[in-house]
Amino acid sequence: MRHLAAREHRRLTLPLAAISIVSTLATAASPWLARWPLVLAMLSPRVPFLALAAVGTPLPVFLVLGTARLCIADPFHYLLGRRLAKAGLARVRAPGRLARHIERCSTPGSFLAIVLRPIGRHLFAAGMTRARPVPLALADIASTIAFLVALYAGAGIV
Repeated sequence: MRHLAAREHRRLTLPLAAISIVSTLATAASPWLARWPLVLAMLSPRVPFLALAAVGTPLPVFLVLGTARLCIADPFHYLLGRRLAKAGLARVRAPGRLARHIERCSTPGSFLAIVLRPIGRHLFAAGMTRARPVPLALADIASTIAFLVALYAGAGIV
C-alpha cells in the first residue's frame, strides 16, 4: 500500500519538477532565446517574456499557446492538494503562507482565489478544500485568458 502511495506521489510531483526545471533553464538561456520570444514565453512563462511574445504574435495564437502553457501544471497542483487532503495531511499545520491559504480557504474562497489569481498554491489549496474540479477548471481557464488578453493589450499599448 505504501508503494502505491509513493508511486502516485511521484506521478504528481515529477511533472511539476520537469516543468520547473525547463522553466529555470529557459530563464537562464533567455539572452539567447530572446530572438524567439514566443518560444521563450512557452518555455518560461514569466510576465516579461509573455509581454515580449505578445508584441509579435497574433492574438488567437498567443491566447491558445499562452493558456495551454500557463494551465499545464494546474491539474497537478490541484490533484496533489486533493491527495494530501485524502491522506489527512490537511490538518497538519503547514509553514507560512500555505498554512494561511489552507486555513482560510473554503470551497467558495478557493474558487474566488482561482478567479482572481490562478496560480499553483491556490489550486493546491482548492484541492485540499475538495473544490469541485470542473467549475474550478473553467474558472482557471477563463481567468488565465482574461490575464493574457490584458497582457496583450498592455503590451500593444507600450
